[in-house]
Amino acid sequence: MKRTFNHTTTRYNTDTGGNVGVMFAISAALLIGFLAVAVDLSRGMSAKQRLQDTTDAIALLAAKDKSLNTPAKLEAAAQALYDATYPGQTGVRIEIEDIVRNGDDVTVVAKNNIDAGFAQIFNIGNLDVGVTSTASFAELSLDVALVLDSTGSMGNPISGRGRRGSQTKLQGLQTAANNLIDTLENADNDNIRLSVVPFSQYMNVGQMNSRAGWLDLNGADEANWNGCVGSRLNGRDESPREAGGQIPALSNVDCASEILPLTKNLRSVRRSVNNFEARGWTYIPSGIVWGWRTLEGELPTRVAAAPATASEHKKVMIIMTDGRNTRAKDGLTHEGRNVRGANSKTASLCRDVKSDDIEVYTIAYGVNDTPTLNLLAECATDRTKFFNAQSAAALSTAFAEIGSTLSVLRINS
Repeated sequence: MKRTFNHTTTRYNTDTGGNVGVMFAISAALLIGFLAVAVDLSRGMSAKQRLQDTTDAIALLAAKDKSLNTPAKLEAAAQALYDATYPGQTGVRIEIEDIVRNGDDVTVVAKNNIDAGFAQIFNIGNLDVGVTSTASFAELSLDVALVLDSTGSMGNPISGRGRRGSQTKLQGLQTAANNLIDTLENADNDNIRLSVVPFSQYMNVGQMNSRAGWLDLNGADEANWNGCVGSRLNGRDESPREAGGQIPALSNVDCASEILPLTKNLRSVRRSVNNFEARGWTYIPSGIVWGWRTLEGELPTRVAAAPATASEHKKVMIIMTDGRNTRAKDGLTHEGRNVRGANSKTASLCRDVKSDDIEVYTIAYGVNDTPTLNLLAECATDRTKFFNAQSAAALSTAFAEIGSTLSVLRINS
């Protein structure tokens, strides 16, 4: 009896093992099938994103080029761009379902029918991906203040101490800023103006303004004054406007390169950036308030208002620094060491600038100080406009992304 029982048990175990094997085989087949479908779905999503990017580019091109004024011309231009984007590829069937111009808006509807791969085991022969894009063209007037750190630390190599002769932070900034200027120059918009506000402990408003009505030279030795200014008292240092009293000129202090007011002359903008000198301590509020003043068109010199012909006027401030505040306001000067107070004033100015309908981008360049990173992130109009650049390459990428958004053409959907 015992032998019979054992024999029966052995047969049961053997049969159960067979069932498990069958179940495992079915489960494995299903798992492989689902993975295969997932691979094809991933391909489909990638193909859709590529199609969306291409369709966006076509909508932007057509919105900008008013000579594409008939359905035939629009479709021919669209097809040419699709052909250039997908040269000689098999398994790709682009179909332009609709492309229409409605005033300044161009809408493109496109579909890509791509061959399925692994999903064919489920009798899925192909995948359809469709996208829609609408672009608008507007005569945009754009004023941009480049508020850029030119303190002494910007003369250091990008990667810390580095090797002798390695690229400095300042050189990395100059390359990135010049690329941004090129981008704006290529935007084919005559209504773009830039100001350059290199900041350190003090601002250099230029010796040419020694007789300006808003400047107080009483406390400075005019013969030895090199353009440096401090800040007004009683909160007036946070006002962008000339009203509020004269700004104190200071002698025997060091300041950065000279400020450049708003100008359409991008050659002058490049020259200003390329002439930066790394010197002085860091007082970010000085840069912000003077950047704000250039956008208001009052200080250091009055500039013409935005063109009335523009359908939209946009003001932008780009603030870049490589470190924390190391100096603070102390009366008319910036010799204080109250970093917390300087940070508080920085935050206050950022709020005021944004409330003045100015779009703010901020860039931390090789900054490891968490409070400063948080301060800059909060200063930006939103978190997507804050960049933490830890290298020259990342800085160039940040400026490139900002430049690509400051366009006369916009994707609506």
